[in-house]
Amino acid sequence: MIIRRLDIEGVRNLSVKNLVLSPRFNLIHGENASGKTSILEAINILLTGKSFRTRHFKKYIQNNQNESLVTAELE
Repeated sequence: MIIRRLDIEGVRNLSVKNLVLSPRFNLIHGENASGKTSILEAINILLTGKSFRTRHFKKYIQNNQNESLVTAELE
């Protein structure tokens, strides 16, 4: 399975992220607390329905939000 596009809304510190991914290799880099692990957590939520960081879904939903949304275009 290849993730072509990843759309993340309201997960941890990520307000809205629309990522177009390469089918071969993707590098995620940035400053501390910039959202790198949150992107990986969003992918995990999409694939398994749960977070690898917490058992409580309210903890990964962004503050002051009622919901989060993760969608992807797969190949």
